[in-house]
Amino acid sequence: MPAYSPGGPGGKVMLTILSEAFFKWSGNLNDTRRILSPPATFTSPNAYVHFFYAPSSAHLSQSDFGILFPWSIRRFLKVEDPERIVKLNVRAILQRLRENGHIVADTSVLDMDDEETAGQDKPIATIRKSHGADPRILDRKGGISGWIPINPTLEMDEDGLVEESRTLSDEVGETEVLGEVRM
Repeated sequence: MPAYSPGGPGGKVMLTILSEAFFKWSGNLNDTRRILSPPATFTSPNAYVHFFYAPSSAHLSQSDFGILFPWSIRRFLKVEDPERIVKLNVRAILQRLRENGHIVADTSVLDMDDEETAGQDKPIATIRKSHGADPRILDRKGGISGWIPINPTLEMDEDGLVEESRTLSDEVGETEVLGEVRM
């Protein structure tokens, strides 16, 4: 990974977001961790991969499909709030860009629908003002409902081995991963 090359930009540039099905697919999760993990010789204390998933999301949640066809994605893929999932993804991407020195739009208070801003009784003019930076979206401790941080390092068993499964786990069906609908 270029982020881990000597003199490279560091781990700050990496953000990975999985759907729930790809998170539950242990072979995919371990392969993703393997790709994102720094080499054993890499020692930068500032390098960290931001890695998240949204429960009740599907592969198609990562695009505008859920916003365009909310009834279909709720009914067939069991996605609870497709618009919110896209908002969470966009918040994370914008914050990554901000932290890497890019000038991007502020995050609106309306988009920050987590516990910090929930139920605020403010005049509409105040609510519509931009909120600015959004560091809570990338917090490794969590704290935003429906946005779960994932440990990006590989977890070894007692023998020092990582599960190498290339098949879907029993918990995840092909239709969840691929977003196909079978009648």
